[in-house]
Amino acid sequence: MPTPTGQAPMSAAEPGQAVRQRALQECRAITAALLSMDDPHASIHAARKAIRRLRALLGLVQHPALDLEDADRRLQRLGDSLSDLRDAQVVVQAAAYLQDSHDAGAWPAIIARLTQRRDRLLQQSLQRDPGFKRRLRRVLIVQEQLAAQPWAKLRRSALRSNLERSQRRAEKAAQRASDDGGAEAIHRWRRKVRRLRMQLDVAHALHL
Repeated sequence: MPTPTGQAPMSAAEPGQAVRQRALQECRAITAALLSMDDPHASIHAARKAIRRLRALLGLVQHPALDLEDADRRLQRLGDSLSDLRDAQVVVQAAAYLQDSHDAGAWPAIIARLTQRRDRLLQQSLQRDPGFKRRLRRVLIVQEQLAAQPWAKLRRSALRSNLERSQRRAEKAAQRASDDGGAEAIHRWRRKVRRLRMQLDVAHALHL
């Protein structure tokens, strides 16, 4: 039976091999997004989502036999390197939404300025990294690192333990957000919940 994302279910008998396949699949998704520049802003968004999914997966499969820290750091830096570009697009989208909700004569000029800024940031980024080739090399390194891991040593019990730990972290973040009420605490809670949701998707596919 296909998963909600349209992917084939992972084997419950061989979680290591199934996780390896999913990890490499996400590497390919990042690469495909960075190579597809017909709509660069949609591609950047897709790449960042695939990076988050892969990092959530690596958090789920933490195991003493697996060396995943360097790959995770590379993915984190890759996602951070795209964050300003994504944020610039989100600001344009938010301004367009506000224009539709609160019509005012100043909005067209504001949106035009924000769009110019967004496009300038993208152009500058592509000048420093034409065709995102440097970023693509990072993905290739991560892909090679993950392919070489001794995935056969991974056990379902480790996945369940890691998933329970993520759930506890999300619950603690929720409590801190409730006590604090600040934007930063709420943001941390949202990130923990998003990671937990992604890990639950994988756990469901693994029949945990």
